[in-house]
Amino acid sequence: MGTARHADAVAQVMARYAQAGSSLCVGALSGAAQFVEWRHYPKMDAIDPKNRTEFYYHAHSVSERLPDEHGHFHVFSRSRRGQHFHHLLGLSLNSVGMPTRLFLTNQWVTGERWISAIQAARLLVGFECRIQGRLAPIARWLTGMVHLYQKEIQDLHHARDRWLASQSKAEGIGRTLADRSHHVVVQQRIDVLQRLSKVLV
Repeated sequence: MGTARHADAVAQVMARYAQAGSSLCVGALSGAAQFVEWRHYPKMDAIDPKNRTEFYYHAHSVSERLPDEHGHFHVFSRSRRGQHFHHLLGLSLNSVGMPTRLFLTNQWVTGERWISAIQAARLLVGFECRIQGRLAPIARWLTGMVHLYQKEIQDLHHARDRWLASQSKAEGIGRTLADRSHHVVVQQRIDVLQRLSKVLV
């Protein structure tokens, strides 16, 4: 599936929510009556066992959120036997459901098995998440976003590697990865409408 097709999938999903008077941040709650800080949506995460990918949506407390953030997705890939998971991407939405930021976190945040940018690139290139039910459009949208912003996400992983190398010179790798003063370690603002307008010509 080429970039244009991924862009088309992203645009279609967003348009369908808008036409229904809804948005991505409402869809991400999968019918929940209320949005509770720190709770995962869905509760047991959305999992594609065939492609070994998964995601959930949540929000931190108001004091820990960006001013324009409603919540964010965490997107993962699992190892072949499923015992380890790797955090590939964080993706923020604003209050009207527009994506605003790509980011990566320190290891302690998700408890992931840390991998290098080169290893992450292999997982990102083949990324696909397909699930059934109410979150199927969200999974399709996230798959499209991973490919639409493939270069930026890979660049963030390389930046995270550089961050780790720099910080660990003073603290050591183990202490750096567990240091709770380091939360979001790399991030980038995005404008999806601008990106779509460039790709869908």
